Amino acid sequence: MIEGDVEQRGDRTAFGDDERALSTPVTHALTIAITGLLMITLVSTASGFLTDQQEFAARDEVETIGNRLADDVQEVIGLSNESGSATVYVNQPDSIIGSQYHVTYEEDDDCDTRAHTSDQCLVVSVVDMDVSQTVPVTVPGDVEVDVSRANPSTFKLTAENSGAGSGNDAVVPMSRTMRVGVGRNVDSNAYSEVVDPNPQPPAINNIEYAPGYPVVDTPITFTADAEDPDGTIIDYEWSINDSVVDSGSDLSSYTTTLPPGRHSVTVRVEDDEGLTANQTTTFRVSGVSYNNDLEKVAGGSEGRCSGVNAELSLTNQLSEEVKLTDIYVDPPESVNFLEYGDEDDHEVAFDLDDDGSYDEFYEFGRIDLRDKPDGTFLSLPGDSPLEIDPGQDVGVSICRFKGGGNVEETNFSFRYWHDGVTNRTSITPSNQLISDYSVDAASGDVVVTIDSNRQLGSLDAEISNASKSADLSLSDFTETSSGGTYQYEAALTVSSGTHTVELTGAEDTDGRPAVTLPRSGTATILGGGAYAWQTESDWDAHQSSVGVVHDDYGDYTADSVALGRPPGSVDSSLVSYWPFDGGSVADVVGDNDGIIHGSPTVTSEGISGTSALRFDGEGDYVEVPADSSLEMSDDDQVTVSMWVNKHRKGGWTTRTLFEKDSSYRMALDSGDDFMFSIYERYSWWGDWEDSPKMDIYESTNKYYHVVGVFDGADVKAFVDGTSLGANGAPDEIADASGSGIGIGGSLDEPDQDTNANIDDVRIYDTALNANQVKRLANVTRGSIVTDKRTGSTISKHSDVKVNYEADIDAGETITLTVYAEPDSGSVKSDSVTLESSDSGSGTVSLTGINKDADTFWVRAELNSPSSKRSPELHGVVLQEGS
Repeated sequence: MIEGDVEQRGDRTAFGDDERALSTPVTHALTIAITGLLMITLVSTASGFLTDQQEFAARDEVETIGNRLADDVQEVIGLSNESGSATVYVNQPDSIIGSQYHVTYEEDDDCDTRAHTSDQCLVVSVVDMDVSQTVPVTVPGDVEVDVSRANPSTFKLTAENSGAGSGNDAVVPMSRTMRVGVGRNVDSNAYSEVVDPNPQPPAINNIEYAPGYPVVDTPITFTADAEDPDGTIIDYEWSINDSVVDSGSDLSSYTTTLPPGRHSVTVRVEDDEGLTANQTTTFRVSGVSYNNDLEKVAGGSEGRCSGVNAELSLTNQLSEEVKLTDIYVDPPESVNFLEYGDEDDHEVAFDLDDDGSYDEFYEFGRIDLRDKPDGTFLSLPGDSPLEIDPGQDVGVSICRFKGGGNVEETNFSFRYWHDGVTNRTSITPSNQLISDYSVDAASGDVVVTIDSNRQLGSLDAEISNASKSADLSLSDFTETSSGGTYQYEAALTVSSGTHTVELTGAEDTDGRPAVTLPRSGTATILGGGAYAWQTESDWDAHQSSVGVVHDDYGDYTADSVALGRPPGSVDSSLVSYWPFDGGSVADVVGDNDGIIHGSPTVTSEGISGTSALRFDGEGDYVEVPADSSLEMSDDDQVTVSMWVNKHRKGGWTTRTLFEKDSSYRMALDSGDDFMFSIYERYSWWGDWEDSPKMDIYESTNKYYHVVGVFDGADVKAFVDGTSLGANGAPDEIADASGSGIGIGGSLDEPDQDTNANIDDVRIYDTALNANQVKRLANVTRGSIVTDKRTGSTISKHSDVKVNYEADIDAGETITLTVYAEPDSGSVKSDSVTLESSDSGSGTVSLTGINKDADTFWVRAELNSPSSKRSPELHGVVLQEGS
């Protein structure tokens, strides 16, 4: 037995105070128990956390899917308004976080939530989670909507519209690519705009002009590039001496001629948020003109001196005498000296009476140019400047040039004084042989045009496409000349597709080569065949057409597709429609042609790229004679629609936009506040302080869409598709069968004429609903789905090649998608979006048709950043690619 401090504890023996023999098994047991509890808690917590995260993600997906489907429901309703019946197929995910989900269309109480109250909605719910989303939709009373699943990833949306006109049923396959965001829907809503709370104004560079010293009767080109940091530049407006001279959506440069004297030029740009920026510069235009007659004279019997000399002439086009004091000469680098020869001879001489002999001479001695790469000034003696009378022609001779080089490439500048101010006339002869080069498609040919500053003696070019090429020479071109410019043109008959023409070499008749080559251009010949859409009948055979025009009226043409609202597209009750295009006031729907009073002018700044009428507010208006079709008192319903762009801020006077006296009218209260009123019981109802109205003057470059509606009970006003409210005072329209209509002014109140651009005026004999008014206001987005065409089979192993012709300005787009119908079902290609850089003709290849097919059709979506503009689609042709 071991001796020590021993303590007996039950059945165990402990040695002194050391209890490790007891604590080890107890601690182990406790550790196992605690670890087990912790793991159970951790697993439970992690499981709950994971479930929460899944629900958060599911809610984001549900919100995204619901909002996109709600947008698509609105689109199919819009299609049904055109055709009576429409079906849209859209792709969405087949599951949400691995779980099935349902989408149903509901009405009435099922659509009410704490967030909103609605009569119709979509309900998206996840099967295995307590996650759902109710999304309100707006469905007119005469439309029936059905939402069903065609397959797990495709929804079928159908709208039947009993109040729409007849037409082809629209069946449109569509594809939506879903993006999931955390805490919000990151997809854009096609039926609304998200406005930056702090929009940025456009930035514009300083105005540049060429030539740097403008001369009377010589074109001056002004350039001012601009950009918008958060959007698109939609308008340039050029003013000279405070008068507007031109404006347009893609007008970053402007060319004109100006009289002698001091001038200012201002460019104003506007972006798609209505913000503007300005730049101004001042300059002088010389009144001493160069007669474009610089030539090299070889000397001998032809020239003033025995060597090479330069001869030219100037004309004083001012009404006063000028005094020429200095001549600047900058010849080619190869010219070493200017020297007549003998000491007593003269390097500069002037012919003052245009008789071929020289009258005034100036001696400068030997002028060394070897260390003067920027040329030299020759100052006439201060006591004897050259005096040039008004209208006087003066010949100039400078000789002689020593060292070689082309005298025609010399830069000259003549400084003179007029009315105490110095000015100059600069001559910069072009040393570029080729001044312009273009390749275009015209009448099925590729047309190549070359402009040259001198007659060509030879040229080398090549035309090629994807499979072959051919050489071109000067003999393939026709030569014409005008004003010292030679033009060469060749019309080349080629197959369909995109062709490139490259000019690789050219020489003038003296053997001097062009130094700015090669130059190239492309043109696309659309071709024809079964899969071609480029004529009136092609576009008219469409499956659906929403928000676009392909008809022959106003500025529109039937063989092209552009944004707009054609007659009858919104409602068949349209009585009269005045597009106001090209200065015409003809009614393109009825027989109510207008009569112009005063002198309203035509402006190119109308709606959707069309023209409009500009009224000055001082006697300009259009009269429409009385007609029974314009009398709305029978059914006591009317809708009037137009686009208005105010020139300037109004005063206190009421201005008339549209008025049928003692019946119905649109007006601007205090010159700017839009309102609509009905005449009954000797009073205009709607014309008082608390009536629905809105200020429609924001800038001189903004159009507003204004609509007035009376449905027999309420007077309603709309601006840009948004209701301003209603006034329910009158219950009928007074009979005014003997009264005509005034547009832009009142027939009875001459002081109420309007200073505004007015475009696209329509009148209906029914009350349009809010959805129809909204569609009239939307002219920045439209689409057309062509008819189905059957032709040769295109293999699934090939791309689909699309030849197109389109006009697309900055910010505008055209998106093309090809659909195919194989033996069963339908498939679609990837989409391609054409931008301004693609404007003209071209070829794109689309992938995604993964089955052999011999039936195809095309969907084209047109978009514009501004109601004033529209891209134009002239044609598309499908061919089998590589």
